[in-house]
Amino acid sequence: MDFEKENPGVGASGVQAESGTTNTTTCNASKKRKPGKLLRMLELFASGKRLHRFQAEAYGDHVLNSTVSDLQRRHRLYFYREFVKVPNRFGTPTYLAEHHLEGQGLARTCSIVSGLRERQHGQFSFRKSFGAL
Repeated sequence: MDFEKENPGVGASGVQAESGTTNTTTCNASKKRKPGKLLRMLELFASGKRLHRFQAEAYGDHVLNSTVSDLQRRHRLYFYREFVKVPNRFGTPTYLAEHHLEGQGLARTCSIVSGLRERQHGQFSFRKSFGAL
């Protein structure tokens, strides 16, 4: 959500700090949000991409192992890992886990991504998805 403050001089209590001004805060929830890191990474894996931690840096993920763990836990996916030897920033070789999806997990991820996209763009219906409470 985007918040705009017209007068940052007003305190949290709403008391005017300057004469003749008031605190006006607006919330603009109708703007389309950029996809978050988890959705962005899930889209990459759904496209068949294989990533290790150094490659994930280019996509804004600085802790790929935690991201993969989070995606596994949230969406009950299984990521395959293959250890690869790559040069580190000093030029010496290091072994890293390269993460990817295969088979049913890859197909299921595509449907998860489309569902999350619909939800993000406001086409998500709480009653339709969870039933009347």
